[in-house]
Amino acid sequence: MNMALLVLRDPRRPVETQNEVLCRLFGLTPSQSRMAGFMVQGLSVREAAGQAGITEASARQYLRIVFQKMNVTRQSEMVLKALEIPAPRKPVASMPRS
Repeated sequence: MNMALLVLRDPRRPVETQNEVLCRLFGLTPSQSRMAGFMVQGLSVREAAGQAGITEASARQYLRIVFQKMNVTRQSEMVLKALEIPAPRKPVASMPRS
């Protein structure tokens, strides 16, 4: 049996970034979601700290808070939970009709 999936998208409605979705769903700050995003990309804590311009100790503190907010205890759980979230589309203010 052959199947096809057709996805239609309004180009005027931009897609949320993964970081925006994490902020919205888990109440993360932009800095916390950025650190989580680095982990999802496969960076080490040291590499993520370097990318963010913070100390490794600060990066670990951000991740502790991220784990609490996402209700996980391990980095692998956090990454898996983040990867399982589909990125919904963000509504855009209606455009004036001409």
